[in-house]
Amino acid sequence: AAAAAAAASSVVVPEPASSSSSDLHVQRQIQQLLDDAGVKSDGTQTKAGWCLRQGLIHVGSLDHAKLLPRICHHGVPTFYKLLSADQEGGAKQCRHEATQDLKDPETCFQSLCRIVVGQFVSGKAAQAAWQKLNAFLPRQQKLTPKAILAVTKTATKLETFQKSVGVTKGKAKSIVDLAQHFHDETLTEDMLQNSSEETVRTALLKVTGIGPWSVDMFLMFYLERGNVLPLGDLGVRKGMTQHFFSNGNNNNGNNSRKLKLVCPKKDAAKISQRLQPYEPYWSLVAYYMWRVADTPTIPEPEDSNDDKKQATSTETASDDTEDSIQDVSSISTTPSTPATKAQAASSRKKARTVTP
Repeated sequence: AAAAAAAASSVVVPEPASSSSSDLHVQRQIQQLLDDAGVKSDGTQTKAGWCLRQGLIHVGSLDHAKLLPRICHHGVPTFYKLLSADQEGGAKQCRHEATQDLKDPETCFQSLCRIVVGQFVSGKAAQAAWQKLNAFLPRQQKLTPKAILAVTKTATKLETFQKSVGVTKGKAKSIVDLAQHFHDETLTEDMLQNSSEETVRTALLKVTGIGPWSVDMFLMFYLERGNVLPLGDLGVRKGMTQHFFSNGNNNNGNNSRKLKLVCPKKDAAKISQRLQPYEPYWSLVAYYMWRVADTPTIPEPEDSNDDKKQATSTETASDDTEDSIQDVSSISTTPSTPATKAQAASSRKKARTVTP
């Protein structure tokens, strides 16, 4: 973790701001969420070395605490390793929601295999493929590059592997090519764990079938890098459009206009400028943008007031950029209705899986 933190040292972590009453309110809210998740005050360091508590406070404080209602409603991201340990009085939390109750990846190679089999499919299909991949190997044999190369060394074996796991030919070849890269040591566990994001990205993009989205998922969910913004993910762009680039109250979708989906290429400068204050914690922003896409409307906070609403509504996209973005009719703009705590908890459980 220390080496990974050093590799990411080019990103400057902002110094804590002076503690105003609003800052203290955010800190109390975040601390309560961490307490509810069973995280000790001295145990909020992620695998990559950055502090989850500090990150949540930072993104929750910006733009008149614009993201705080989302953080409070959806809770702390559960995929971080610090949240996967057995908590007193509770069951072990699965780090990867899309493979809950299944074998969790233990190595970079395993994580990348899981990401590959989960490309372009639903959460349930990803679960099934990941389970079949682990079950395909002989009993007691771990998922390693050597094991994959052994069971796919002929065309016949490769076809058997592909059909048994239930993936496309392209995904089967991608897993084999990934295994070959590890076998040749052009990829290693140490290199992926401890190199800079740019180095990891460059190396992985050379593997057949691994593109920018897959690299982003690996960096964000397995390596737990803090400043990843996967603009290639439709859910992230939908949530971003709703929360940061729509008119009206972005938490509750009170916008009668059809929303437009930001384009990762044409709107890159606009996105970067709007989200620059949230660095170096874009990974947290991305997580909550998935949640926004799943739940465009949430109950109003009990302590909300007109001034806070007015301040939030001023953060909108300029009209002169709309020609560069696509129509999206799938984002609901139905006003929210009050919900009980039980209903809010239920909606969190039913939320779409956001991990690859």
